[in-house]
Amino acid sequence: MRAALVLVLLITLAYVWPQAAGQGADLHVGLSVSPGLLELGRLYPPFSFVANLTVENPGSEDVPVEVQARSDKDILSWVSISSTSFTLPGGGKLNVTVRLNVPGDAKPGNYLLSIVFTVAKGAFKPSVEAKITWVIRG
Repeated sequence: MRAALVLVLLITLAYVWPQAAGQGADLHVGLSVSPGLLELGRLYPPFSFVANLTVENPGSEDVPVEVQARSDKDILSWVSISSTSFTLPGGGKLNVTVRLNVPGDAKPGNYLLSIVFTVAKGAFKPSVEAKITWVIRG
């Protein structure tokens, strides 16, 4: 009897809690991106690279998407993204172009650039990222 009561309570919470937060459908929202990893190898600056990333909405709802570049190094001025905000229809795909222009005075070392795609609605904001890595030779 007690187990049945706990089960009923859990099922009720699973339905009511997201609805009360105003995000019931958001729990089924997600994105995918490909390719997920691009390894450029060892390069001498200056160089340029263009990545064509495909973001996909496997769900049935249209979702607003925000795109950001992130890195632990001061390289974001080297990056441009073709679309940083858009609505992706349910079942839809969009190609996003990322341009990387590494200057001639770039310091040698390992570099990592993450391009993060985030669902921009509701309290729960799922995201996916594509990573671009390279090594600058000295």
